[in-house]
Amino acid sequence: MEELVKKMNELLATTFALYLKAQNFHWNVRGKDFSQLHDFFGDFYSEIHGAVDTTAEQIRALGVPAIGALGPYKETSRITDELGVPPAAAMIYTLYYDNKLVIDVLTEAHAIATANKEYGLINFIEGRLDTHKKHQWMLAASMDVEPVQESVVEEVAETPEVVESITEEVKTYILNPKQ
Repeated sequence: MEELVKKMNELLATTFALYLKAQNFHWNVRGKDFSQLHDFFGDFYSEIHGAVDTTAEQIRALGVPAIGALGPYKETSRITDELGVPPAAAMIYTLYYDNKLVIDVLTEAHAIATANKEYGLINFIEGRLDTHKKHQWMLAASMDVEPVQESVVEEVAETPEVVESITEEVKTYILNPKQ
């Protein structure tokens, strides 16, 4: 059960980080597509904000406190802070890849919840997976270029370390093409 609680707190922190980043982008987006992106980011962060509370409640249902402070969130989340204001297109790419991190944590939490026969939690996680996969589709459809799929990178890379390195390099190029 300890592993499940740890993974659920990771999910909580990662979800909160995605929510906060999306709200930041909602506030600060600029450009010719401002109105559409402002609304899109607003809907995105609002939906995720609701998931923060229900994720914390799922942790409490396991009989333990949910983490609830910025320090532990930052230490536990897979998503990094966005300290600047990137261009609008980079915001979409950033949310796409960060949403993928939430999907990864959800998938891992699902496996642990299944092993622990936590059926209500499994149902909650499956619902969140469906929602984040829809977010993923909508973010991908909003991109100017197709996102890099890990399966493509895995075909040309021989080790997980090389996959991670290539994926990070491609993300850096897409988000910062002048680098």
